[in-house]
Amino acid sequence: MTPAAIEAALGAYTPRARPRERAFRAAAVLVPLLERPGGVELLFTLRPADMPTHAGQVSFPGGKVAPDDADTWAAAAREAEEELGVGLPALRRVGTLDDLPTISDFHVTPHVAWLDPAAPLTPSPREVAEIFTVPLERLADPRERRLMSGRARRTGQVVRMPFFLGGRPHVIWGVTAAILWNLLDVLALHGE
Repeated sequence: MTPAAIEAALGAYTPRARPRERAFRAAAVLVPLLERPGGVELLFTLRPADMPTHAGQVSFPGGKVAPDDADTWAAAAREAEEELGVGLPALRRVGTLDDLPTISDFHVTPHVAWLDPAAPLTPSPREVAEIFTVPLERLADPRERRLMSGRARRTGQVVRMPFFLGGRPHVIWGVTAAILWNLLDVLALHGE
């Protein structure tokens, strides 16, 4: 998919904004896209194994919205700078995906942005064990993703949860996989 087609799809998309439950903390993540000669890639981080929460999980840069963040986009950009060492000049915002409540009581707003591929990355060792990219084309391949059923902790309802094998050797699951699934839906890349 071309960068122009990605921008057109995200520009035409109206994200589903869910009302935030009072107990949920506002959070934001950055879904970084990189335009490379071989195609578009997504950038992921691997959290260190000794993190107090979500240890060893694949994630997008992000975290809680701070009181001095102007909005969720500002929070996502700030978190990207803290985690990856990339400042706002290296980012170009493209769109927003659906809000997502999490089982860890966060209400996450994902923001999609182009990351300048020439921008130097200086990951925070406290928050990032590894940075890796995966071609969008691979993530869109139906052989690289699965849906599994499980019961939601709060409601007991059966829910379908996505995960992706395409980040080998890492499995992309949880909130990161849900955000990625939403992105593929918006870009009409599920191929099913």
